[in-house]
Amino acid sequence: SRDQEQSIIYGSIDNGKTINSSEKFGKVLQSSSKKLHLKEHSVVGGDGTEHSLVTSYDCKGIIGNDGRHYLIDLFRSFAPDVFALGVPLKNYRGEEEDEIKPMFPCLETAHKLATLRAELIEAFACYRYVLFTQNMSAKFIKAKGERETKLKEIEESKEERKETKDNESDNDSDCDSALIPLL
Repeated sequence: SRDQEQSIIYGSIDNGKTINSSEKFGKVLQSSSKKLHLKEHSVVGGDGTEHSLVTSYDCKGIIGNDGRHYLIDLFRSFAPDVFALGVPLKNYRGEEEDEIKPMFPCLETAHKLATLRAELIEAFACYRYVLFTQNMSAKFIKAKGERETKLKEIEESKEERKETKDNESDNDSDCDSALIPLL
């Protein structure tokens, strides 16, 4: 209704043709956007005007009769759960992968609005960071060991060459004395 259209000060109700943005409402969203891992970005409306939004354009921001700020339709603010959607997954080359299966069986949802909570995404990111650091430290330890082994080999070969030179010089002095004619 018209009342509803006029009460929306943030977002769009006509699928992005007209986008409303409010600097005051954007400031209110800054603290919650950090917790939800949402970043401010520019959105161009159907009329060509550029707006700065923290959420997707289809989230709607309103000021209630009590004067408080409300945000509705947040479903696109979270990552979709591709296993629950029944989407065939592709590997990093873009080829379909039969082997990628969920860790836990998921029922395909009829409403197609299955999303992953921000806490899960954060926990996954932390887990992957730990795996990355463990992998890199293992590589550094391996590289350090290989470097030390290589340095040892170089030192040993230098010592061998020095011993060989010393032995050759001792043998040369014996030969030289044998060649001196006796008078």
